[in-house]
Amino acid sequence: MRDGHSLRDAGGTGTLGASLAAGLGVFLPMDAWAQPLTAPEAVNLDELSVIGSNGGYQPNTLSVGTGLSRLPGRVQDTPQAITVVPGEVIRQQQATTLEQALRNVPGITVSAGEGNGGLNGDQFRIRGFQAKNDVYLDGLRDFGVYARDAFNIGDVVVIKGPTSETLGLGTVGGAVNIVSKKALLTDFTAVDALGGSGPTARGTFDINRQIDETTAIRLTGMVHRQDIQDRDFVKSDRAGFAASLGFGLGTDTTWHLNYLYQYTDRTPDYGVPTALRPGDSVARPLTEFGLDRSTSYVRPTDRDIANVHLATSLMKWTVTPWLTVTNDTRLSFYDRSFASTNAICTNAAGPPVTNCARDFFLGLNPLVTYSAGGGSTYDQDAWGAQNVTTALAKFSTGFLRHELVTGLDVFYQNDARLNYAVIGTRPNQQVRTPDNYSLGYALVKNPLNRRIGDGANLGYFISDRVWLNEQFSLLGGVRVDRFVSTYATTNTATGIFGPTVTAASTGVSPKGSAIWQPTPEQTYYFTFARGFSPQGQYVTNSTGIEIPNTAALKPEESDLYEIGGKVSVLDGQLGLAAALFRVDKSNSFDVDPITGGLILGALDAGEKRRVEGFEFSVTGRLTENWSLLAGYTHLEGTVRSGTSRGNVAPYVPENAFTMWTTYDVTPLMRPLWGLPGKITVGGGVSFDDGYFPASDNTARIPGTFSLDALISYETDAYRVAVNAYNLTDELNYGAAFNTRAVPVSGRTVLFSAGLRF
Repeated sequence: MRDGHSLRDAGGTGTLGASLAAGLGVFLPMDAWAQPLTAPEAVNLDELSVIGSNGGYQPNTLSVGTGLSRLPGRVQDTPQAITVVPGEVIRQQQATTLEQALRNVPGITVSAGEGNGGLNGDQFRIRGFQAKNDVYLDGLRDFGVYARDAFNIGDVVVIKGPTSETLGLGTVGGAVNIVSKKALLTDFTAVDALGGSGPTARGTFDINRQIDETTAIRLTGMVHRQDIQDRDFVKSDRAGFAASLGFGLGTDTTWHLNYLYQYTDRTPDYGVPTALRPGDSVARPLTEFGLDRSTSYVRPTDRDIANVHLATSLMKWTVTPWLTVTNDTRLSFYDRSFASTNAICTNAAGPPVTNCARDFFLGLNPLVTYSAGGGSTYDQDAWGAQNVTTALAKFSTGFLRHELVTGLDVFYQNDARLNYAVIGTRPNQQVRTPDNYSLGYALVKNPLNRRIGDGANLGYFISDRVWLNEQFSLLGGVRVDRFVSTYATTNTATGIFGPTVTAASTGVSPKGSAIWQPTPEQTYYFTFARGFSPQGQYVTNSTGIEIPNTAALKPEESDLYEIGGKVSVLDGQLGLAAALFRVDKSNSFDVDPITGGLILGALDAGEKRRVEGFEFSVTGRLTENWSLLAGYTHLEGTVRSGTSRGNVAPYVPENAFTMWTTYDVTPLMRPLWGLPGKITVGGGVSFDDGYFPASDNTARIPGTFSLDALISYETDAYRVAVNAYNLTDELNYGAAFNTRAVPVSGRTVLFSAGLRF
């Protein structure tokens, strides 16, 4: 006992809580538990989503939580750049995929997956660094490669910069965490339909029912059919269902049992070739030189058919007012049948193709060549499991207040692939007039050509934020990971598996921050963090690419230096955030699109790359009726070693800007209309000035510009809206690799209608 307080007086009645307190040997005053931060409580992201879906409320996202038990508190309190795309913005924009939602985040680019893995699906880069293995759903890894539909997405949280101390291996550029739609203590039903350009047809439902005072169930579903506008023979069809059963809601112990299923039947689109025009210094997409942007080189056999099953348990236990424990578990299954056509137009000589690029610029119609032998084809059967147990303790030692986070993270991935063989010869296609229908060949399973791989990781993490006084605090943390992956392929003549290649790595990921919060509405910080990315980590994403057959590379390491500030103004309704940062990455590697192997730098180490810059964001409400979500990023990336030393780092647009704003014009229109509902007008713009898709800087992807608009009318019972995208019909590109770029749709209009009851 000290100062008249005992553990039980302070509420530490739980056995686990008292034991931990005794083990730490600390004094735990009541006020330290009940009010460990001077800042207001974070708004729960689940609440944010449901508020948005029923009232159009777009908050200052600095006031919301991060959606991760390993990052407690508000976005405002977290000493790292974080962008939240609220569910209300996703709904207003009628974003149907995660990729579309992330267009609200400057600094994110999309790459067309390449190489032996035949990658496609969601392939994001954050600040130029690969993040294909850094997509999380409710704080747990979503290992698969597929186009994630937005039907069950509540909000999206993007953490920028190395985050291995929090999330484990990977996270060089950052991480994307999807917050799913979970069961809530309320009743509502929402049914929506969407249609328009493409053509596109989509239907969704969202039903929530409260079963008793602490139990609820939520069901969501989707059917999506789409022919991609301005891209010949490219479709994107999906169907999905999700269920969330919540127990103990509103109590000290909550448990969500979630299930997600998504079926995808889409055409992998690798776009149009890039080529070097005589007299130019870099290659650009052929659509920049008159090739119609609808031109595609897909074959009738091209496919990306996937089934995804995710079963998730999320448990949160408030043991005492000062101790919270979470235990999150996921079991995931992915099966996929994939075939692609990857056309290129180079100056390589030799029959049957001679100087494709030269002949194109002479006005001729030459034949294209193909990377990866005309495209990769395989069947994939993969599964993964993960468990993360986290304890959050708030206590004091003398005059110092602490917020300690510690836990274990264990996951396993397994992948098996059966490749196909080409019987016959794929007919050659001409650049200007590709023959998308001719077969003359067949794809058949080749039981002699198989690959298997797996990866297991054990991670322990601990961090402690210590308040020296009410304004100054220090945050220090470290995570240790042990990752082991294996990979084997068969001899394609005998079908017998060759030697197993094993890559084992131990990574230590520290993080440290100095934080000054003069008021709850102001946060200023300096952060250092290190990321850890072992070879072979992309087991289900691209078996065999990242593990060389001869010698294992050292793990990639990345160091973040960031100084920033987050300020809430206008009585907390508007949030402003800015950050200066530098990320240094060593042992970088990329995948050769022709061989599927690694592109290495000098000797046995990959390139060193540096990306530094500045970003600024504003989110919330300028007035009661005017909402704004905007961000700007300036990036400077350089290659600092290897054969491309001095070049610009790939996938780093120097300037990128996004904005989405809406205004409730009801007070202005009601005298004219006299209607009971709400009228909202809005619009947005996204811009970047282009980037190099590889560190050799031999090709450049032009910048993008899209001007979008919205008008909607809604009541408590229904909503109708019209969304228009790329109003100026600009030629933009949504993904790229060094030898090709994927044009996106021009002017597009979608109509939507929904019922609420």
